[in-house]
Amino acid sequence: MLKLLCIFLSVATLSYAQICPSGWSPFNSKCLIVKTEKKAWFTAEEYCNQAAPKGHLTSISSAFENAKISALAQASGTSASQLWIGGTDLMQNGSYSWFDGQPLLYANWEQGQPDSSKHCVSSQAAGTGKWRTEVCNVQNGYICEAPMQVPSCPADWIYFPATQACYRVFMGASSWNDANSKCLGNGGNLTSVHSDVENNFIGALTSDYVDDDWYHNQTFIGMSDPQQNLQWSWSDGSATNYFNWAPGEPNGQHGNEFCVEMYSDVGTNRPDMQYHWNDTPCDETMRSFVCKCAPTWGA
Repeated sequence: MLKLLCIFLSVATLSYAQICPSGWSPFNSKCLIVKTEKKAWFTAEEYCNQAAPKGHLTSISSAFENAKISALAQASGTSASQLWIGGTDLMQNGSYSWFDGQPLLYANWEQGQPDSSKHCVSSQAAGTGKWRTEVCNVQNGYICEAPMQVPSCPADWIYFPATQACYRVFMGASSWNDANSKCLGNGGNLTSVHSDVENNFIGALTSDYVDDDWYHNQTFIGMSDPQQNLQWSWSDGSATNYFNWAPGEPNGQHGNEFCVEMYSDVGTNRPDMQYHWNDTPCDETMRSFVCKCAPTWGA
């Protein structure tokens, strides 16, 4: 398992040294996101500042970048006719620049623009891609940019690029609640699983590839049935949009199976069960459990 962990760490640090947070789109060395809710220009800039390190309303340096932003705006389905970008003449009346400090070397003004009596720049990004100046307190959608970022996990956690999340395997749980409490105490949650890719990754992290006792030497994950009505949910509150039940599961065999384990190690006994899930009593002792948390991001 150590060799496998080293492989994943290598992928995370070398192949994905700089990436965009979930929901953002890469362009050259920066990340872009179109926000459809309407805000005044300064409120939109404040949101961009808080959304990502070194975030701002976007600057646009070329016709190619302007076209990329128009494509993103169209794909977002925004109903806003205008989207705020980072252009302004607030620093020097009548002289437009980008609020992030870059000079405005490229422009795509509408005919008759800019109007120097209005000080903030918007783009008809989902339409013509042309720019105009507007009164800064007008409510528009907006486009943020931020530098591509480096994800960082807490010490002893591993980053998985496919899910943009951090994971850690812990050994020994007296119950599902014990495992969940330990995850919370370490800044995460018992892991949720949302795809075959994530499921196989978690299985690989926790497997030692030997034949083990089926009931105690598997892995708790974050799914449970807290209302005991066959409504399975994740402890982290994420969508229940993926299952990988073993054949015949969940079966409620003992009338008290309201938590979920992953078959991390079935070895040669039942290879068809490997990494599948089983409903199990919540007070079952378990060899291991996996916690998951969001990374921090730095430019």
